[in-house]
Amino acid sequence: MFRAVPRWLTIAEAAREAGVSTATLRRWDREGRVRAVRHPVSGYRLYASDRLASLLPRDEAGDARTAPGRERELAAVRKLSARRRAVVITGVPGIGKTHLLEALTTDRVACERLTDAAALREATARTLGVPLGRLETRLSTVRVLGLDHLPPREDVLEQVATWLSAHPGLRVVATSSRDVALPDGERFELGPLSPEAGARLFLEHAAPGWPDDRVTALVTRLEGHPLALKLAAAQTTVLGPDELIARWSADLVGEDGEDERHRTLRTAVGAALEGCTEDERAVLTSLAVFQGRFDVAAAEAVCDRPAPQTLAALRGLRRTSLLRTHAGPRALHELWGVVRDALPEPTPALRARHARWLATTLRATPEAGQRELGADFRAVLADEELPAALRADVIAASWPLVFAQPLEQVLSVVDGLCRALDGEARLRMVRVRGVLRTENGQLELSRQDLEEARTSADPAIGADAASDLAMIKLRSDGVDAAERLAREARDALQAAGHERLASRATTVLANIHLARGDRRAAVEALSEVVRLGRRMGDPSTELSAAAVLVRTEVALGSATLDEALRVVGLARELGPARFEGYGLETVGYLLLDQGHADRAVASLHEGAEVCRAAGQGAQADRTSVPLVLALLEAGRPAEASELAERLAVAFESLTPLADCTDGLRALCARATGDLERTRRLATRPTRSELTHAVRVALELGEPEEPLDLENPLVRSVLRLTRRPDALQVAPDGSWFETPGTGRVDLSGRPVLAAVLAALHRTDRPVAAADLVATTWPDERLVGDSGLRRLRSAIWGLRKLGLGDHLVTTADGYRLR
Repeated sequence: MFRAVPRWLTIAEAAREAGVSTATLRRWDREGRVRAVRHPVSGYRLYASDRLASLLPRDEAGDARTAPGRERELAAVRKLSARRRAVVITGVPGIGKTHLLEALTTDRVACERLTDAAALREATARTLGVPLGRLETRLSTVRVLGLDHLPPREDVLEQVATWLSAHPGLRVVATSSRDVALPDGERFELGPLSPEAGARLFLEHAAPGWPDDRVTALVTRLEGHPLALKLAAAQTTVLGPDELIARWSADLVGEDGEDERHRTLRTAVGAALEGCTEDERAVLTSLAVFQGRFDVAAAEAVCDRPAPQTLAALRGLRRTSLLRTHAGPRALHELWGVVRDALPEPTPALRARHARWLATTLRATPEAGQRELGADFRAVLADEELPAALRADVIAASWPLVFAQPLEQVLSVVDGLCRALDGEARLRMVRVRGVLRTENGQLELSRQDLEEARTSADPAIGADAASDLAMIKLRSDGVDAAERLAREARDALQAAGHERLASRATTVLANIHLARGDRRAAVEALSEVVRLGRRMGDPSTELSAAAVLVRTEVALGSATLDEALRVVGLARELGPARFEGYGLETVGYLLLDQGHADRAVASLHEGAEVCRAAGQGAQADRTSVPLVLALLEAGRPAEASELAERLAVAFESLTPLADCTDGLRALCARATGDLERTRRLATRPTRSELTHAVRVALELGEPEEPLDLENPLVRSVLRLTRRPDALQVAPDGSWFETPGTGRVDLSGRPVLAAVLAALHRTDRPVAAADLVATTWPDERLVGDSGLRRLRSAIWGLRKLGLGDHLVTTADGYRLR
């Protein structure tokens, strides 16, 4: 028999293997936990690997245990245990505390049913396999003792403290439903699984066939909570993905092998609540009404208990990990969603207190900060059992959150409230409905609502409705009537001290100046609103004015890209995606006007997609109007034509948007060479300035009125229509023809023909490297010799007559 020879490690190697610092190893040496030997020549400290391994939590076979999905937490607890005598692992019920402890040590004592210190000693002796009389002797040889579900009983904790004092080499790792105090101890709060680990855990226990996106949605819904994921996986034999997400509840039963405490999520949370005081249980039940984060003041407002009791209960709940806390200048708390699912449904009185708190908080919170309350806002919006007046009060308190919801859903709720209310409360909702109908394109119904809301005696309702009505009158009754109404609304709101609403009326007045063509007056009004928004600390007011201001300055030729990008920054600060889409559209307008077609396409496309993802389809379609022009200017007529046809369907019932699509489609038809369709579309009767510009630019009839050359979309139309006529190229590149050059024969110039053919095969830019590889496929070119040849060929093609058609982009070369 050969005896295993230990592997000797230097102090640095030993520290790395143990996951501790060299200072910790030296301390262990002083305490007698590990002994170093000295190298016979150098005198360096050397550590035996097998002796070092005994310091780490191991299983009976001697191999280090692992906890799949918890590798980072396992390493953190091991490092903490090397530094402190005791570590207490806490966390919400079912988060996997026992699972982590099993990976740390095999000497694990089950403590959930212990009644006193004597019971702890007996259970520990049984676990270590010794008689009770030899327990102390055996503890002196134990490196890591695990105490699972350690109860917060004073005599039990004193016994653990005595053991730590009597045995210097002993370490304790405990799990507990509450934070407990042990000598030289530290708390480690176990959090949720990562999305990847949560998905692996679910798929390990679920029936096969789940698509990745539905697994991700379920892990997100259950917040990476291990027990919840296992309980959900147990249902997959009878429920499909959509059914399981919809039917999830805290009462779903797990597999038969689970212990009784973890049979359902409700029983797991209930077991944790048994150790809470009556005040803590009552406050936790009240906190279930919050759908997002809340501070102490919010908890005090909703719990309807004396402030000192509420504060003490919050501290107790924090020690149980049933409550999560996010540190910051103002501490914010949050219930685990799985805990909220396991608590009783909030009572009507509790939901009413929550709605009153939400309305008050929204009115006092700057619009940029209201997005944090979005989950609570959606809960109130969907709660049909709440009094109508309370729901209306919450809706009227936050325009940003109203517009962040799907338009059809919130319009349906507001329409129902209009029928349920009367008096001033009803007029407030009628005004909201009018604004939403404007957003939805229902202009006649919106006009009726706003006319009715104007009868309110409250300037915040009547005058504000008048400023919204002015924009509708601008389309139907003319500029003068709209301007009179907007001025009256602004003056009334200023007199009543409604500064924010007066700024909205001033923005409307600026839009009316734009409609009149007085862009200088519009810039002055918008600049005042921007200054007012900054003074009030209201980014949404500043954004709405700054975005229109930049577009106005684009028309005047004085806008800068920095100003436009600041609008995007403000929009992203506000949060709701419709604002970000508006900002990206503003940047796209500027880039389009400055001739950066490819960058304009990217910005406008992103803006439209952001709006569409947020359920703001109408805004996305409006953003797509300049996108069609940008695609044409970027030389992508096929994409532009497809988008223009889709917009024609979307705008079919909306005038004058429906009229403008004729001009867009005419431009696309011209770009593809269909001159008959171009003439047919451009000569239809229309009130659209864009279509009128197409007709004038293509000389398809007498101009009804001069073109507005300060309109950036009109300028884009003129740039497109003044380009040379379409280029004709042979499929093999052997010739090309333009009206200015006639036919140019390239059959005797194979290099030029090959480059031209490669460019003609696609509407997109072709990279220089790809053109080199296509033109000289069998040659080995050294250094940049291929690029020099290509530049010479490009120069030759331009000299022969393709100067206006062969353009250089950031991605290579293309024909237009």
